[in-house]
Amino acid sequence: MDKYNTSEEPHKTGLTSKYKEPEMENQDELEMVETRHYAQMKQDLEELEKDERFKRLILDGYMKDKVLDSVSLLGEPSTKVNGDRPNIMEDLVAISNLGYYFKMVKTFGASAEETIANIEGPEVEE
Repeated sequence: MDKYNTSEEPHKTGLTSKYKEPEMENQDELEMVETRHYAQMKQDLEELEKDERFKRLILDGYMKDKVLDSVSLLGEPSTKVNGDRPNIMEDLVAISNLGYYFKMVKTFGASAEETIANIEGPEVEE
């Protein structure tokens, strides 16, 4: 598409119409499957975070204690002399990536839950 041409098809712009083509209905179904997936991932992560073993092993052991140990090692003169700093930094990056992944699961999941609630209405507890 020419960058000056602003006439995009509605499904490419994200705009919706009450008159949908069959392929767009399938797209809506696929998007809803993906939305439910993100909502379920958030719920699964929340359940894991309540589990004492997960807290001890991952949240406290890996994402806190390992970070403190690694940062402490960075200050050791022998770490620099032995050339271990790059490996320690890679450990810290890996931990940071996991934390970022958890944050994204929560963010996407919250957005998905809101989308589902807007489409289906609020859940009613019995």
